[in-house]
Amino acid sequence: MFTGRRAIVCGGLVVGLILSASNVATAATAEVVRVTRLSRWRAPSPDPTGLSFDERTGRLLISDAEVDESVVWRRRNLYVSRRTGGLIAARKLASITREPEDVAWNGRKHILYVVDDDAKAVYAVRSGRDRILGTNDDTSRILLHTRRFGSRDPEGLAWRGDRKSLIVTDASNCRVYVIGRGRDRRFDTSDDRVRSFGTARFGFSETEDVWFDVPTKHLFIVSSRVPEGPDFAVETTYAGKLLRKIAFSVPIKASGVVMAPATDGTGRHLYVTDSGSPEDVVPKENDGRLYEFAIVG
Repeated sequence: MFTGRRAIVCGGLVVGLILSASNVATAATAEVVRVTRLSRWRAPSPDPTGLSFDERTGRLLISDAEVDESVVWRRRNLYVSRRTGGLIAARKLASITREPEDVAWNGRKHILYVVDDDAKAVYAVRSGRDRILGTNDDTSRILLHTRRFGSRDPEGLAWRGDRKSLIVTDASNCRVYVIGRGRDRRFDTSDDRVRSFGTARFGFSETEDVWFDVPTKHLFIVSSRVPEGPDFAVETTYAGKLLRKIAFSVPIKASGVVMAPATDGTGRHLYVTDSGSPEDVVPKENDGRLYEFAIVG
């Protein structure tokens, strides 16, 4: 299934090789438990691009960086959802950015981090007096400029609270960046601690999202383009060592990923957003989806 050593292209450049099957530690399958058509929400998300999870409330946070180009645009590009797929609220980051490629939730500080691939920046968003994110009294500031560490197409975002580190994926160069604050305890300064690893060697050609899993301290990473074999996610160590490939049981253009409690109480499941067809390719499309997967194997 994942064999050979074929070249992988990111952003028009050959950046790596697919790992042969002998180099894969383990393999698993992601079996569909539930699928939600986001077109059926009262405020649809046709192209969900980012996903995060609020452990305190058990809710999912979904961003959509393309909805403003669609016929269903209602100035809402941040969605709060139950894990079962029910829409709780449709909110707006439009006054901050119309390109919220991904979001990451810092529950301890009640901050939403938002990555914008047009601005090449990560924003820190706080709620105002109403204590509700995604409303008119939110405040924001640019926390990090991604060009500082070589990312010109930032797509995915995660937060590691115990190390106060941001994790950014770049779609064009197929890399994952881990950014820690230096002695000044601020991001975007000269003493930031930055390291990175490539994902092309896993078989990705457009890296989308990353999730830091607190219990295991592992990373889960997805790509919207997989040139060989079925679509899949990978689980790696925090340093980027491949632990397993997780093949999706359905074709999917994965855009966001989190690991969270299963809706059936059987442990934890993988939740993945599917952005479907892009608006500029299929005008008037409205085919965004949210999947809940059980990992088997």
